[in-house]
Amino acid sequence: MPRAKSKTKETKPVTIEENIIDYPYEDEMKTSYLDYSMSVILSRALPDARDGLKPVHRRILYGMKEMGVTHEKPHKKSARIVGQVLGLYHPHGDSSVYNAMVRLSQLFKVRIPLVDGHGNFGSIDGDSPAAMRYTEARLSEQAQFMLQDLEKGLVDMKENFDASEQEPVVLPALIPQLYMNGTSGIAVGMRTSIPPHNPTELVEAVQLKLKKPKASLDDLLTIVKGPDFPTGGVIVNQKELRSIYESGQGKAIIRSKIEVEPGQYGKTNLIVTEIPFPYSGNKEKLVTDIINLVNDKKITELTDVRDESSKDGIRIFLEVRKGVDVDKLLHKLYRLTGLQEQESYQCLALVDGKPKMLGLSEYLDIFIKFQKEIYTKKYQYLLPKAHAKRELLEGLMGAIPVIESIIEVVRGSSDIKQMKDCLMTGNTDGITFSLKKNEKTAKAFHFTERQAQAILDMKLQKLGRLERLQLEQEYDALSKEINFYEEVLSDEKKLVREINKVLNEFKKKFGNARMTDIVNQETKVFKKEVKIEDVSVQLDKFGYVKILEGAPDKTDTNVRETFEVKSNDRLVVMTSDGMAVQLKVEQIPRGKAKDKGKPLQVLTAMDKTEAPLFVYPLSEIEKETVLFMTKQGMTKRVEGKEFTTNRASIVAHKLEEEDKIAFAGITTDAKTEIVLESNDQKVLRFKASEIPLAKRNAKGVVAMKLKDGDYIRTTETIIPSKKSIQVSLTNKTLTLDEIELSKRARSGKVYK
Repeated sequence: MPRAKSKTKETKPVTIEENIIDYPYEDEMKTSYLDYSMSVILSRALPDARDGLKPVHRRILYGMKEMGVTHEKPHKKSARIVGQVLGLYHPHGDSSVYNAMVRLSQLFKVRIPLVDGHGNFGSIDGDSPAAMRYTEARLSEQAQFMLQDLEKGLVDMKENFDASEQEPVVLPALIPQLYMNGTSGIAVGMRTSIPPHNPTELVEAVQLKLKKPKASLDDLLTIVKGPDFPTGGVIVNQKELRSIYESGQGKAIIRSKIEVEPGQYGKTNLIVTEIPFPYSGNKEKLVTDIINLVNDKKITELTDVRDESSKDGIRIFLEVRKGVDVDKLLHKLYRLTGLQEQESYQCLALVDGKPKMLGLSEYLDIFIKFQKEIYTKKYQYLLPKAHAKRELLEGLMGAIPVIESIIEVVRGSSDIKQMKDCLMTGNTDGITFSLKKNEKTAKAFHFTERQAQAILDMKLQKLGRLERLQLEQEYDALSKEINFYEEVLSDEKKLVREINKVLNEFKKKFGNARMTDIVNQETKVFKKEVKIEDVSVQLDKFGYVKILEGAPDKTDTNVRETFEVKSNDRLVVMTSDGMAVQLKVEQIPRGKAKDKGKPLQVLTAMDKTEAPLFVYPLSEIEKETVLFMTKQGMTKRVEGKEFTTNRASIVAHKLEEEDKIAFAGITTDAKTEIVLESNDQKVLRFKASEIPLAKRNAKGVVAMKLKDGDYIRTTETIIPSKKSIQVSLTNKTLTLDEIELSKRARSGKVYK
């Protein structure tokens, strides 16, 4: 049978209403980048000025406290701690959390460790910490001064990333952590780098500010001498440290501590006992760099370098060659090695949620204001608690003399509600009393609700004489506490006294002597004594250069130029890429006329693709004017003194894309004329004085108008004289008189 045709249901086209909003890509990028920037600044890179912690450090300490991993408890696996912090507070990667926790425990990185690590937590040499599954940690005893009384509502709380938990906005730090341990971080468009400081000095500076709020920076700097690194060392620029504490920005030049000891066979030994803080956690690199300099013959005064450091301290052994001036060697080591380092500081922190550069005085003001706030909140929290407790004690003490009546009320009442009502209001309706006097006493009851509940919950042992005495003593002590809380909250001087008391406790327990010395010492530079002599520098057509010893070969057609210069002079090489590179004459190899020498590309900072167009002694070029001509017809003149620099390479002419320098030469004479020939055989002659003077990095002006595809092929600088001068072009030779003197920036003319 034929299959029946299926009926298909006709479908109407679906109309999709679109609501398209035009939003410029530029605006979206600005908004997104701004959101990202603020997230990095506020949530990752910068510390809060109040507790001196970045979010990751704050969350680590808070997470450990919530886990109960305090200093009096056993250590817990680091992986367990990291997992807790990641899962609840800081979802940014386990390595970032672990590394941050490790830093808080490293005694060579921080002045006051906030984490007590157990296991391999890295070393000053540069050894990495063991994996988190192997190490254990807990809060240090010092950390209690960062977390103390957190449960008393001293700081505001906020929701975590998924609103499942609460975390503190800032920790109730009772010590000036920001400057004490220092920090570093890179945000978007800004960075912070704060060095560690001595705990005792900082606490005493806070106490001075508490006593004299208007204390000057000079007063504070009599206490805070400067940064105090856990690796010790010597800061040698004492005079420059003030800017760090005045503006929040400055630098410190840190030098190793080195002892000089007599060695064997008349030699001298240098013993490095403390290293600069930048090499803390990277000491091995410091030693390796010194060894490499010795192997490369850049430090020839040392015969042996050994790292003899142990658990007793750092000891880097440097054996000095016999007869070497130790003072000169030390300053050479300071210049060439990491035995002296410079660090730049920017004391940038969040103040009221905004990045701000902080000097010492302003930071201490912020810290003290924060201390007053948290201490005030502490006593505001304790006062009502003490009042409530005293209320209960008053109820219990008031109940003991009338305990027989209370027992009658309890015995004669039908339920707890009736008992409480009688204790609070004296209502005896429905209550059976065995003695009228007890009923009469009960009618006078007027306990509060909390007192009534406490009386009903009271154990019989409270009726003992010793218990009654204890209640009275507790009541007297509590009354004194309440009076104290009220006095502190009403008198700022007493509040300051309490702040001082805690600071003194911290100073007594954890204060220590300064580890870094601060002096004013300059790094001397002992110049090598070099005999200055007259030499002949010879350059050939292939770019090879040598100092010529002996008579020149006058038959050698490859010689390009010969300069008579002093041995302490330099050669300036103008390259096809628009660079001016310098070469010290003393670095040029010596050789006889038959010797080839060395290529300029090898002896200078030139690239292999660059060609040396013009070479001239620096002492002479400073008196001259240099002309540049590019293939695309751009030109300029530059005063030679602009090429005086200590840099190996600088820009001589700013080139357009795919352009090259076609010619560079001297044009100081006022009568100099320029003759240009393009690839299309067009020739243009004009006076060099028409070319304006410009700076090195300028593009110049048009020398000759060129068609697309045309370029400058020949450039000649000519000083006209009475005699006719021949101009050698690509396909012909003309006298100067045959070429029409024109103006610059013309297209030129074809001469047959």
